[in-house]
Amino acid sequence: MGYVRGVIHGTVIGTVVGLCIAPQEGSRTRAQINRAIEQTRSTIQRAQETARVVMPKAQVAARTVAGAAGTVVEQMEKRRRHEEAEPYVSVNGGGNGKPPRGD
Repeated sequence: MGYVRGVIHGTVIGTVVGLCIAPQEGSRTRAQINRAIEQTRSTIQRAQETARVVMPKAQVAARTVAGAAGTVVEQMEKRRRHEEAEPYVSVNGGGNGKPPRGD
């Protein structure tokens, strides 16, 4: 957290110093700042609108993926239980595909 705070403080201090020693008039600098702020607001509004459109679709996709993952897990569990319950015999005579023990 200290690093982020330092970066923020450095940015603010650098901006203030830059504005104080800028080689142009204050009114021109203020106009540039206002344009930059307006562009930032516009970008934020577009991002919010995009998020409003995308978010419901992303939620549906996440639920679909979660459902599919649950189905896969269920099928794997059924298969595992089936293999444990009904051992099969391999060609060489071992159960569950394992070679016979030499007892």
